[in-house]
Amino acid sequence: MADRGTGCPRGCKTTDPESEDNCALGLDDFIFLSDGNSCRLIRTSDIWFLESAGEQTRVHVADGNVLTKRPLHDCEKRLDRATFFRATRDYVINLTHVKQTRLLDASRVLFVLPTGQEVIVSGPQNALFRKMRAL
Repeated sequence: MADRGTGCPRGCKTTDPESEDNCALGLDDFIFLSDGNSCRLIRTSDIWFLESAGEQTRVHVADGNVLTKRPLHDCEKRLDRATFFRATRDYVINLTHVKQTRLLDASRVLFVLPTGQEVIVSGPQNALFRKMRAL
């Protein structure tokens, strides 16, 4: 059990020391994904992107995807914000797996994902992305 003064057992700073649900997962951490029929254990760094599917989330990796029962917002809270970016209301992208970035115009960025899928970063997120990632 975690010491109430230090946060969760992993040592992260969380508002609820009894729960690891608020801990950010590192890129080398393993996550357990289950869709009810099958389960997988993968490294967080192997996630290409997460896609909203209503109240569930589809997690995309190199050899397919898994539909989890958690909403995208809950999954996003567990991921490292230095690597994972909420591009739109429906997508959280692992920036290390972006194959190409294109500037569409003065205010819009497009990411090409490993699947070839293109995601245009939404207006508010585009401004946030540029502010956070600019030198």
